[in-house]
Amino acid sequence: MRNDTHERARWLSRNVLPVEPLIRSRLRRTFIYGLEIDDVIQEMYARIASLPSTDAIKYQLQYASQTAKAIISDHMRHPRVLPITPAGPPEPLQPAPPHPPP
Repeated sequence: MRNDTHERARWLSRNVLPVEPLIRSRLRRTFIYGLEIDDVIQEMYARIASLPSTDAIKYQLQYASQTAKAIISDHMRHPRVLPITPAGPPEPLQPAPPHPPP
C-alpha cells in the first residue's frame, strides 16, 4: 500500500502538478460561488489520488480540468444549508389533560 501511495504521488507530480497553474488560471475566469480556488485544487488532487488506477488517463490536463469543473458543479448542485429561524415566539406548552376528552 505504501508503495502505491508513493507511486501515485510521483504520478501526480509528473502529470498534474505541471498543469496546475493553467487550471488555476482557468478557474480564475470561472465564477465559483462560495468556493476558494485552493479548495477546488485540493479536492481535485484528492479525487485523482483516490482513483483505483490512473492507467486510463491519457490526457492529464483535460482530466484534471474536468475534475475541477465537476467539483464546482457538485458544489452548485447541492443545496446550501440554510439556518432555521423561528417565525415568532414559541407558544407555551400546555400540560396534557389527565384523561382524554370524550
